[in-house]
Amino acid sequence: MVSDSRSALVTTSGLDQGKRLDCHLRYTSVEREGERGCLERCDWLGLSCPLVSGFVSRRRVLGTAALIASALMVATAMPGVAAAAAQPSSSVASGMTGVSCDSGGCVAVGYGQSLSSNSFPMAWRLQSGAWTEFPMPSMSQQHRLQALACPEFGTCIAVGMTLAGTHPSGFAMELSSGTWQALDLPVDTPALTSISCVSIEWCLAVGSKSDAAPVEIWNGTTWTQSTAAEAPDPYGLDAISCTSEIFCMAVGFSESTPLAESWDGSSWTVLTESSTLYMGSEDLNSVSCTASSFCAAVGTSHSCCGGLGSIQMQWDGTTWTYGKVSAPSQIGLGGVACTGATNCLAVGARAPGDLEHFPAQAEVELWNGMKWAKLSSSRIGAVSQLGAVSCSRPSWCAAVGGVTVGKKVGPLAMRWNGAALARFGVPD
Repeated sequence: MVSDSRSALVTTSGLDQGKRLDCHLRYTSVEREGERGCLERCDWLGLSCPLVSGFVSRRRVLGTAALIASALMVATAMPGVAAAAAQPSSSVASGMTGVSCDSGGCVAVGYGQSLSSNSFPMAWRLQSGAWTEFPMPSMSQQHRLQALACPEFGTCIAVGMTLAGTHPSGFAMELSSGTWQALDLPVDTPALTSISCVSIEWCLAVGSKSDAAPVEIWNGTTWTQSTAAEAPDPYGLDAISCTSEIFCMAVGFSESTPLAESWDGSSWTVLTESSTLYMGSEDLNSVSCTASSFCAAVGTSHSCCGGLGSIQMQWDGTTWTYGKVSAPSQIGLGGVACTGATNCLAVGARAPGDLEHFPAQAEVELWNGMKWAKLSSSRIGAVSQLGAVSCSRPSWCAAVGGVTVGKKVGPLAMRWNGAALARFGVPD
């Protein structure tokens, strides 16, 4: 399979029982069969090689999809595991990919994967300290939900992808009055990775395609398609955060450096970043803004020798600065949520190698306005990753992802009360 000079499409097999998986790689044109071919070209499973592309951007970090892929790879190699891992909703694996919280509770979205490798959207709500699963409408195609925003209690917009044809297309759903329903998108909408809403009548969603950074605008009734500003190729947007209709910040990657673009209500502006601290590439995977004068973004730094480090950056209304670029430490950050300039929570995973042989564990870090500090937590399952987080106040945040425990691959949710981390029970 041939791709252009921006990226190559590598076909792999054997990770989810024969289903073709796509790895988006930079600068190389290679086609190989099997997991090892992908790992040899990527830093580690689930980071620069997003298997079972839970996040469709070139290097979207810490997708629950990677956890599901790796867990299925291990599980299906063991006699009797596939049958034992069967879960409700006819899923052999499931996980949470996005979450939105307010004072009334939280809503999370994700997807399940059946034993036959079919994907379907899933959603959960947290009320009175307990998670319950939403019933979802039956669908004729395969879909995955990646992110959501809830501008009002009980009303949410979620975005993701439809798995059909060579390239995934955009997919969106709305939660209203306790019921989820699919929304119509323009026919050429690519897969969407993030959404931010300032009201039920105004949201921006971003995605990624080979030659543009698509933007979808929701007015409460219909979607309108647009594009962000061009940046040096290859480039793409992974996340967006809006504080009003005249200020949004979107982040992603451009060539080998972080990309940030701001929206002022009428146009997009590319914000130039400083050079990296060592040879390699850096990608921003999540952003959270509390005002036009403060945003925090997190991501992953890939060294030229394959090492992995985390990135934390801050926006002061004029410039982006590095809060931290760690030396290669096999930490990737995939989500961040801020309640103010002195309080942010970032989540991701830490792993010393590929997930099959060196299982990842969830990572949580706290920003106090001056520095980032790791929050201690006990080991969770055989493999765990957190990819999204939402905070309703400094002393209350929920982080979501996926975990393998024994023979089951299921959703993971954790809460932060301002003093300690604890795990939620989630029906799987």
